[in-house]
This record gives sequence, structure tokens and C-alpha cells, in this order.
Amino acid sequence: MCDEYLSVEEELNRKVNDTLIDILTKRDGKRISPAQARERIAVVHDVAMGLVNDDLSKLIEAALREAGTQQENGARRLFPVLLRKDSNMLSLDIDECNPKRLVLKGVVGGSFTDKSSFFDAETDAFRATAETLSKLLKSGWSKEV
Repeated sequence: MCDEYLSVEEELNRKVNDTLIDILTKRDGKRISPAQARERIAVVHDVAMGLVNDDLSKLIEAALREAGTQQENGARRLFPVLLRKDSNMLSLDIDECNPKRLVLKGVVGGSFTDKSSFFDAETDAFRATAETLSKLLKSGWSKEV
């Protein structure tokens, strides 16, 4: 019997890291789609954030950002768009699960905001998102790269 055991934190870090590597390996090997990988990484993010070490948290965040920009054909999504104005941050997005929904989230004036608008057609949601982005850019917000 082994006298050395991993702490709960070490074991959780190891399992989360292994799971993340498995998801990315399956996606890169085309065994799962980019959308499936994105969903799985989002679940890992939701379950593990705040419980794993800082380095692993940063890795999960980076994987989630990267997965969120990939579509089935490998092209980058137009949204979400991250915007900054002074110490304020906003994310403007079209909900992937419901493309008739515009989502605006972020911190403005020290308060968290989370607003959704629903439209009858996907094209209306896209048009409203583009108009909102244009208004924000004209009012001094800048895109984050």
C-alpha cells in the first residue's frame, strides 16, 4: 500500500487537467465537434472554477475563450465582442443555443449588468447586435482583441 496520497486539491487539479486535455485531444482528432468541445469545456469551467489552482483556472479560461471562437468549419465567430471603456467591460453576443437572443453582459459603473433581448428572427437579432455594437463604438467604447 502506498503511503503517499494526493490531497483533495491536488487530485481535483489532476482530474480537471486530464479532462481538459482529453476534450481538446478529441476535438483536435475530430472525434467530437468544436461545438461539443465548447460545451464540455464550459461544464469544466462551471464546475471547477474557484476550486482549482490559479494556473489551471487560467488554462480553463483560455481554453474556453479559444473554443468559443471556433465554428464547425474552423472559422472564427463574429461574436462575442469584448468592449472596454475606462474601467468598464462589456461582452456583446448572440446566444449560440438561441440565435434569436442578444446578450449584453459586463461591469459598468462598478455594477454587473446582464441584459437579454429576444427577437422574432435570427436576422433581427444579428441586426440589433450590429447596431448596438456600432452605438457603443461611437460612444467611446473600444474593442478588446
